[in-house]
Amino acid sequence: MPYRDGRLLIAREPDAADERAGLTPGATIQWDGRFTVKSLSARSATVVRLGLHPQVTSPELRKLPAAVRQTLPAVLREDGEVFLPRCDFLNGYNGCNGFSNPAQAAALFRPQEPLTASAFVVV
Repeated sequence: MPYRDGRLLIAREPDAADERAGLTPGATIQWDGRFTVKSLSARSATVVRLGLHPQVTSPELRKLPAAVRQTLPAVLREDGEVFLPRCDFLNGYNGCNGFSNPAQAAALFRPQEPLTASAFVVV
């Protein structure tokens, strides 16, 4: 889709990111084929998309396009608390600062099928 500055924005369709995955204590799972999510908690939880819980927000998160925000992983604990895992993107961006619960879970954007192949140098 066209983005506000004329560039192309490629994002996961929110309805396509409908996976609900159990996250047991200490486990590492692949969620939605895009994120590796690791439990750092002694409590079980479920990983769902953030769009199902719009009350979880922050000024940092609002910098991301709505289409992207809706498809980030959110952790839903058995007691009903919803939070974002610490989001460690390979480019160093962590849009989850300030409202994540780093003691509970961490997520790394590692798509199984990336949009582009890895870069390499030809000599």
